[in-house]
Amino acid sequence: MAGMKNNVLSVRGLMKSFNGKPVFSGVDFDVGQREIVAFLGASGEGKTSLLKVIVGLLQPNAGSVAVNGRMLNDMPPEKRPIGMIFQDLTLFPFLTVHENIAFGLRMQGVPRAEQNRRVDFFANTLKIADKLNDYPKTLSHGQQQRVAFARTFILNKAVVLLDEPFSAFDTHLREDMYEVFRVLCEESGSSAILVTHNPVEAMMLSQKIGVLYDSSLLQFDSSLNVFHRPVHTAVAVLLGNKNALSFRRINENTIEHNGKTIYLHDASGQPHETLQKGVFTCHPDFVDVLAPGSRKKNTLKGEIVAVKERGSKRTMIIAVDDARVHANVSPQRKLSVGEQVAVHFPNEHVHIMRA
Repeated sequence: MAGMKNNVLSVRGLMKSFNGKPVFSGVDFDVGQREIVAFLGASGEGKTSLLKVIVGLLQPNAGSVAVNGRMLNDMPPEKRPIGMIFQDLTLFPFLTVHENIAFGLRMQGVPRAEQNRRVDFFANTLKIADKLNDYPKTLSHGQQQRVAFARTFILNKAVVLLDEPFSAFDTHLREDMYEVFRVLCEESGSSAILVTHNPVEAMMLSQKIGVLYDSSLLQFDSSLNVFHRPVHTAVAVLLGNKNALSFRRINENTIEHNGKTIYLHDASGQPHETLQKGVFTCHPDFVDVLAPGSRKKNTLKGEIVAVKERGSKRTMIIAVDDARVHANVSPQRKLSVGEQVAVHFPNEHVHIMRA
């Protein structure tokens, strides 16, 4: 993690339970200046509850939340330098779009001329300038989301929390909103934490990813490390990688699967280099499907059991011993169910992890 002097938000030992059952516990992480962090996890893993504890809407059972070194545990939500955009948006139905966006500035006593200047800037950035005199009920859900973005980011909070912020947009508009989101973070100077179920979205937008699983923060690391070096099968699956084959360690750089040797690229750089047994993985994007009988190292025999068309790529599902290996190949590859193949795991992309 970054040094404390660069951290805007610091969370230590955070725990929240309902009726004696932990939603999450022992959560530690930092968010740096202008940094975007994404949290992934299945439904019910406590992602939204974590945001509510950070912003002050829920009290933690243990642990602390600090912004720029100042402890916030006893500070009410409205006093915290943290903004939050909820899934249900919570716009004021009796206020116009302009009045909704300017609401926080008005509460702060910002002069009317400055309010108008900032509202105009954010409305233009979010392409809702022609809606400023309208009421929320007349807007599409996507337009309402833009109003919620403007109302929160206009306050220049140290940290902005977003709960599934892009779920209301179709694919085309979502891509546009990703860019708008980046601009808003840059213009406001805010760091951001977003909750999402979309691993592609998390990878595209964030510098760090946290994965909540089984009441704990299973992994918190750079987005690339979480993608390429998951510490647990649950992390790999959330990032779109279902490949998991059992292994037994032979030595530092070598493991064995059902009597077949698999070579590691650099075991010393792996988070669980001391594991004596567990599972190894290779992301489907890096698995090679070769002709049967290939003599390449790190190759296992398999049989294609399913083929899934995914537009720009074709996913082969291959039975390898008692496992199913997914391999993304070019749509031009002419492979069929029932064919025998050799499955190659390039050693630079082989990673060991806990099951």
